[in-house]
Amino acid sequence: MGITFVKAKIFNPQNPNKSFIGKFLVDSGAAYTVVPGVELKNIGIRPHRKQEFHLADGTVVVREVGDGIFEYEGIRGAAPVVFGKKGGQRASWSIYSGSPRAGFRSISKET
Repeated sequence: MGITFVKAKIFNPQNPNKSFIGKFLVDSGAAYTVVPGVELKNIGIRPHRKQEFHLADGTVVVREVGDGIFEYEGIRGAAPVVFGKKGGQRASWSIYSGSPRAGFRSISKET
């Protein structure tokens, strides 16, 4: 099994004119998308809650969560987005590899 990356666009759902394109690691077992918080804030996405996440190594972290609109190969879907810590690597982002028509979801091992 190899590692797969895709380019996807994230839009601010309240102002779709604000967006950015990122390189995402596809993770078929993921539940959320983790994006460096600075990238989300730059396009005006704001967190609306904090949530606990249990990482693969057993670590529990608390992260802010907001909402974004994702576009991949011309298909858009809305999904929660986790605000990653400063210095997070774009390569650690991930998207759910299920049906992109249903939207994107994922989690990464970023701490």
